[in-house]
Amino acid sequence: MSRRPLPEIPATSYATKRLYLLRHAGKEWLDEDGHSRVAVETRMGHEVAGVEGLYSHVTLAMEQAIADSLQTRWLRFVASKGEGFSLPSPTPLPFDLQEWWKQQVKAARDLD
Repeated sequence: MSRRPLPEIPATSYATKRLYLLRHAGKEWLDEDGHSRVAVETRMGHEVAGVEGLYSHVTLAMEQAIADSLQTRWLRFVASKGEGFSLPSPTPLPFDLQEWWKQQVKAARDLD
């Protein structure tokens, strides 16, 4: 059976890495930040086995706490890069990205 040739995949900085590790890095962050096992596993798309998984549920407060801790990590990252760092965008954005970025850096610095 013949198959169509696959297109060449462009090289990236992740070329030698297993991509699932990028997704699981987020779990490490959530574990470090002390979130409940059920909330973390649910966010990862996993099911918690046994009675714990059967009777435990993720609340809106748990989801908000996860969002808040990830936002804090993002703002710390932004602050570490400074105002000269810019996000690449394949399409024009409907607002001034550089001004938005400066606001993010200021917000991150204000946290400290």
